[in-house]
Amino acid sequence: MAWWGPMLAVSEFPGERMCGFLQKINTNGKVEEMGQTIMRRFCHQQRLLCKAPPQSDPVKVVQRNIGGLFEMDDITYTKLLMYCQAQDSSWVNCRVLPYPDGAQILSAYAREVRVLNTRAGTKFSNKAASNIVKVEIKGEFKWAKVLHILLSKDSTEPLVMVRWLEVVRDIALDQLLERLSMVRVIASSKDGFIAAASVVSTLAHRELPCWTLGYNGPSLLLMGVNPGEHEYVVPDYSEDLQLEGAGDAMDLDTDMG
Repeated sequence: MAWWGPMLAVSEFPGERMCGFLQKINTNGKVEEMGQTIMRRFCHQQRLLCKAPPQSDPVKVVQRNIGGLFEMDDITYTKLLMYCQAQDSSWVNCRVLPYPDGAQILSAYAREVRVLNTRAGTKFSNKAASNIVKVEIKGEFKWAKVLHILLSKDSTEPLVMVRWLEVVRDIALDQLLERLSMVRVIASSKDGFIAAASVVSTLAHRELPCWTLGYNGPSLLLMGVNPGEHEYVVPDYSEDLQLEGAGDAMDLDTDMG
């Protein structure tokens, strides 16, 4: 019983076990202090559990994976608006009045998605263990750090906010790291939203403190990668998105299993 616990765990000795049993009966009878007896609470809990869907129910899985509704800050909202306008120019800022005729108003509210699946089947999130990912944009591979996975109030498909990673070039170390399938990167100042389907896989990595391998700031060592696939100069992705037409909209992966 959830409220009492197993009676055999009260004590190792029969006499003390009986005392514990009597104490629980006494507690169960104090209706004036508890509002209702423990037995009634237990029965009510069992009725609720019988009505609940099973643990494997898809609805419960989705609900556990998606957080509550919150209002985005101005920076996050602006970047999301830029992404949406790149797909459809009719989207407008909900905080700027008046609204044009026929415009789609982008809500400032969204939900945080805890985890999604990559194309390779691995899970990624904004947590440190799985937030460094390999991304494919227009046939080019890039590396990025996941900041947020958001589900906008106006959309049924999640989007991923990432910060792009730039390669630290070092003539003395580049050849050695390449032979070991490693590359050293730092977080750039450029970030933006991408489609969840653009995330190819997660990357094994290790955080490096300042002055490691001769670099004066914190960096990351990516392992098991092919440096030749990566664009060393990260383009201004926000400007690139604005040039995309609505017909180039990218499909999103909504698998939240």
